[in-house]
Amino acid sequence: MFGDLTVVSAYIGLLTITNPVGNLPIFFKLIDHQTTAQRRTTIFVVGIAVFTILAVASLFGTQILRLFSIDITAFRLAGYMVIAFLAWAMLTATPSAMLRGGTTGDIAIVPLAIPALAGPGAISLVISYASVHRSMADLALGLLVIALVAVTVMLVFFGGAFFVGKLGAPGMDILGRIFGLLLLAIAVGGLINVLGTVFPGWGYRAHV
Repeated sequence: MFGDLTVVSAYIGLLTITNPVGNLPIFFKLIDHQTTAQRRTTIFVVGIAVFTILAVASLFGTQILRLFSIDITAFRLAGYMVIAFLAWAMLTATPSAMLRGGTTGDIAIVPLAIPALAGPGAISLVISYASVHRSMADLALGLLVIALVAVTVMLVFFGGAFFVGKLGAPGMDILGRIFGLLLLAIAVGGLINVLGTVFPGWGYRAHV
């Protein structure tokens, strides 16, 4: 059984990797033209999707990756490439199918829940945790941590939705380009980090 400090540490670690504040740029872009009611629905679906994705990864992630013969490093690399693509589209204001979204549920799941929030880093973390801690008590605590992170994501996004309503369309366009650059830098750092595990001779590790 883990102590309270370990649960808190796990919560902080998973929250840092899901990084809801850092993913506000994508959220801002996707809810730009939504009504207040649609934004609330999007946020609720995001929270449920983040919990579901990470819970499934915790319980069955290793088996799923083995079933499809997917290496975790390749999975992380693909996820960061998708985030980099989204960031470039935001930076250059290039039309993107994912940034245009579709229904509220569509954009809440892709790209918000996955790969932005419950992305390669978060999924890798919960799979690693579950592979070491297999008791029922440990798995239950892991699911509790995931639930707390999902609730925190919703709270951060509720604050972001209020901010978008006050900023207006012109301000959102400027902010979207700035945040697109920051998000691209994060994605590139993640790619470098993953490639550093594949090519250790690079001698460089990004701190993300």
